[in-house]
Amino acid sequence: MIALARSLKWRTIVGLAMVWVAVVFELQFVWGLLFLFWIAPDIVYGATYFIEPLSRQETPLLFWAVVATWLLLSAYLLWPISSRAGQAARG
Repeated sequence: MIALARSLKWRTIVGLAMVWVAVVFELQFVWGLLFLFWIAPDIVYGATYFIEPLSRQETPLLFWAVVATWLLLSAYLLWPISSRAGQAARG
């Protein structure tokens, strides 16, 4: 039982559950949280994966472009939905 607990990838299980909740209940802010969870290790380890592996050392401009994109999308998705809806209605 201890070996099973050690090999259990609980973060992956929680992430998958978050994806299902976000899709089923149409919760955009959950995607914002997932983007934040995805970029934190990328920044720490200097590597990300978007279509193909990217290294901060080998392709710094592309690496930071991907990280910045996830960060901006996360901020957009975490912004209060009511303020976005109000702007759209006024526009």
